Amino acid sequence: MQPYPDSNPRSAPRARAKLGAVVLGVLFAACGGTKPTPVTAGAAHIALSKDAPPRNYVELQTLTAQSGKGCGVFGQSGSREEAEAKLRNDAQRLGASYLRLIDEQAPRPNHECLEHAYKLTAVAYRAATPAVAPAPPPVTSPIERVCVPGSTQACLGPGACPGAQACRDDASGFLPCDCGATTATTPGVR
Repeated sequence: MQPYPDSNPRSAPRARAKLGAVVLGVLFAACGGTKPTPVTAGAAHIALSKDAPPRNYVELQTLTAQSGKGCGVFGQSGSREEAEAKLRNDAQRLGASYLRLIDEQAPRPNHECLEHAYKLTAVAYRAATPAVAPAPPPVTSPIERVCVPGSTQACLGPGACPGAQACRDDASGFLPCDCGATTATTPGVR
């Protein structure tokens, strides 16, 4: 007599095989991970270094990026490349052009299991915008010196009267001819 009337000794291996397939499917799904984060075109040009930024750079903010999560068999493995891609993309959104790496944590075992997270922490910087200098004064052509200020010369004024004219204070030319006070005379009248 069988312990379970509905159990068939031939079906037990098939049930174990199905259970094994389900367990393997779950394991592969958990370990399969996700697509890596692509680095955007502008983010690929952001410098990443442990060195201090150039002098003319200003600090924006501290950023942390993580790739992977969890621990043990059911965790998702992280990589430095993906953490770096995430860090660069975040820096680009801030307008940064330089990242100074201040901490790097690779996956490591803890007291319970192997942690899969890869973490990068960096300070984001951008080049300081130069102070806008005031516009230079408009370029004017220098006034050509025609005469020496204060000098005088003889001239003929209106009606060909003899007179004199003085040089302008800015030396740009002479003032109008000054014939002085003239008395009107009619020819033949004295």
